[in-house]
Amino acid sequence: TSNFEKTSNSLKFGFKVGQKFRVAIAKKGPKNSGLVPVAKNFLFIVPNTKVGENVVVEIQKIKQNYAFAKPIVSKQMNSVQENNQMIGQQFHIVIPSSAKTLANSFVVQLNGQFVFVKKSLGVQPEDTVKIRIQKSTGTFALAKILKISPISSKEKKAMVKETVQKMIQSSMHFGEKTIRCNANMRKYIWYRKKGLGMYTNSKNTFLSIKETKKPMVRRGRHVLNVFKTQRCFSEALKQLAKYAAKGKTFLFVGTKKPAASLVAKT
Repeated sequence: TSNFEKTSNSLKFGFKVGQKFRVAIAKKGPKNSGLVPVAKNFLFIVPNTKVGENVVVEIQKIKQNYAFAKPIVSKQMNSVQENNQMIGQQFHIVIPSSAKTLANSFVVQLNGQFVFVKKSLGVQPEDTVKIRIQKSTGTFALAKILKISPISSKEKKAMVKETVQKMIQSSMHFGEKTIRCNANMRKYIWYRKKGLGMYTNSKNTFLSIKETKKPMVRRGRHVLNVFKTQRCFSEALKQLAKYAAKGKTFLFVGTKKPAASLVAKT
């Protein structure tokens, strides 16, 4: 709505170049424009708008029966929407060796926008990192590092497989003796399913009657689930990396006799 001076003469509306009004596009005009009737013999022509849009316009040129008005809010709203869409998005970037540091953050450029990447996880220049946009404005964005040297799911599976094979070769899958097993460790033991069943004579199908879980035992010791062990190692490494980045001190204690000497040497 606007304070229009409605008279029978279209030349006496009192419009001036530079005036701003909030209007609603009522009709479709030529060349992707919208029309806003403000009186019986006078209307606004607003370019690059659609029917039903509510925009703030600024008068650019005035004629006898119409005026050209430029939308000044729609672009700002679109930029805000674009900025909001960036929030939460994840990107893989390389921290340039020449990246500047400001307020404990690396300053990098992403899609023509300055991004402040907060230093964490011990990141260094020339590292490939996975970041997530936390805040975005028209001129800059704030991002958090999720991973250093991110890899694809295929590469990750191959690395896990190789790690598990090395763990088995190193006999890391052997746990405590069965008679000394701690109850809290039962969820890390490898169980094998053992079912009882029978075949029916009519359709020759197998019917399972009862299924039980039996822990795997080798050499009188429980066999550990090395996949769970590998996941626990990964989580522990993430926490250690966070503390190391903060300059924390670590104390390693070997509680077993074979491990005590190795810990003392390192």
